[in-house]
Amino acid sequence: MAIGYQIAIILGIIGSAQLDTHTVSYIDEGKSAPALEFLSAIKGPSLPPLCVEVGLGMKTAEQAAAIYDKDVEKQAQQLGIEGW
Repeated sequence: MAIGYQIAIILGIIGSAQLDTHTVSYIDEGKSAPALEFLSAIKGPSLPPLCVEVGLGMKTAEQAAAIYDKDVEKQAQQLGIEGW
């Protein structure tokens, strides 16, 4: 059983009976990842509209990622975070 699946059950996010075999396989095969807010303390303000634009097909994921990278860099500089 993958660690993400175990953590989700421990935290009560999901009950073990609620997961179908497809979901368990997806997690066990390493096809899932933590949400962005768990990976970085810096959040670019353009993220919500970029997600909408990608979802609507207005931008590719690669285009949105490049814009978001610049946005995060600008946000870090404004906050005075070292290394940016």
